Amino acid sequence: MKKWKIVLPALLVLGGLGGLFEKQWAGVILIGLGVLLFVVFSRTKPKAPVRNSQPETVLPAVSTGGKLAKEDYNVAGVRYHADSIKKLQIANEDWRKSNKTLIEEGKTSRRIYHYTFVNKPVRIEHEINSPYDENAMMVFIAGEHVGYISNDEAAHVRAVMETADVKYVTARLSGGEFKIVEENGEFLTHTDTVRISVRIAYAAP
Repeated sequence: MKKWKIVLPALLVLGGLGGLFEKQWAGVILIGLGVLLFVVFSRTKPKAPVRNSQPETVLPAVSTGGKLAKEDYNVAGVRYHADSIKKLQIANEDWRKSNKTLIEEGKTSRRIYHYTFVNKPVRIEHEINSPYDENAMMVFIAGEHVGYISNDEAAHVRAVMETADVKYVTARLSGGEFKIVEENGEFLTHTDTVRISVRIAYAAP
């Protein structure tokens, strides 16, 4: 279609120029040139489409012999998603209790965290356009992106999530500010690194 948009106006112009000449042979020559242009344009081959040369990813095979398998993975990159993790915090009622009350309730020599965390629902999703890893697997808890499956385990987890019969996925979150109260009334406070792990239960032939 684009060729005709160029050639047809050219023919009309050339024909018109030929009409300006009183001699018939001049018009014939100009029209002949127009036909020649049409032939040249009509033989121009369209460019071949550019194909994506990147090979398709081949995922590792997953097999459990039909039995239920349970695998645990530590979530990487948690510290880069601190704002998302804060949205999952739930104030721990024991944190506000006095040391005397905690001793009376027998809650001594144990970590009492300032916050607990929402830990479901859990979703593990392939990040298709990741610039770092073609198998990058994002971890979401209650809709918040909290980190990734580590690079060395991502391909296997992707294969599990995409090819196996996944029964459930759970998460465990721990860490943050805590205190420990002793029976003699002494106590200490400390802040631990927040850690997240997920468990995937699945079956495959």
